[in-house]
Amino acid sequence: MGHTYTGVHDVARFFRHMLRFSSDTLVDFTSIVVDGESFTAEWTWSGTADGPLSLGDQVHPATGRTYSVPGVAVCRADACGRVTYHRDYYDVRDLARQVGIDL
Repeated sequence: MGHTYTGVHDVARFFRHMLRFSSDTLVDFTSIVVDGESFTAEWTWSGTADGPLSLGDQVHPATGRTYSVPGVAVCRADACGRVTYHRDYYDVRDLARQVGIDL
């Protein structure tokens, strides 16, 4: 929530964080639309909350519950195909509700 990740090192740190929360994380891309150097991708993120979840400055313990949350990524790439902008939109409250966390 509200974090910016820049470069390969930061993106790898994000994925390590995501996999600590849900070791069986699956992101299923259901639709991709490309327009020049911009693209959007609809996805569903699912898995099991088998690790801690950090939301803001709070860390919530694992609940062992499953979740499935739809979302969309809005992206841009440069002429070489490297992603230069990526922002995900999804309902964090829905995720929290599904894994049994009260916000």
